[in-house]
Amino acid sequence: MEKWLASLVQPDLGTVVVLPSAPMREYMLEGKRSSVWHQRKEVDIKAVDEDLVGIDEMCEGLHEIVENMRTNGAEDISLGGFSMGGHLALHAAYRNNVQVERCFALSSFLIETSAVFVNSDRSGWCPPLYLTHGEEGVGQGDQEQAGAGGG
Repeated sequence: MEKWLASLVQPDLGTVVVLPSAPMREYMLEGKRSSVWHQRKEVDIKAVDEDLVGIDEMCEGLHEIVENMRTNGAEDISLGGFSMGGHLALHAAYRNNVQVERCFALSSFLIETSAVFVNSDRSGWCPPLYLTHGEEGVGQGDQEQAGAGGG
């Protein structure tokens, strides 16, 4: 991912890019060890189960990373990811109150009954969202349309 990202953008001097990887663990959906952020029983927008315990555990780790970055002088932090990483970023930014300036999710989705829609810890302001899946994207300021209004 680092090489791909570098081919797309040249960050300003002083920009810090952190690309955490999901830990290796037994993944119930595939029945084997894999690099995953949390468990899934199915990959379907109509699914009814979210691994909130696993998601919250990983969000705690993201919170620590963000806070360490702030302690080291970072002021403008974006959080996002691809697929399950984007899914985790949505939970972190809009439900678990990980304080970032913007959020993005690439080829990700939330189930229709996601806790992100119900249990947001945010009051008032929430970070702008860029959400894309396939060729369609929802740009900055369109959080409500993307379903991650966080209010």
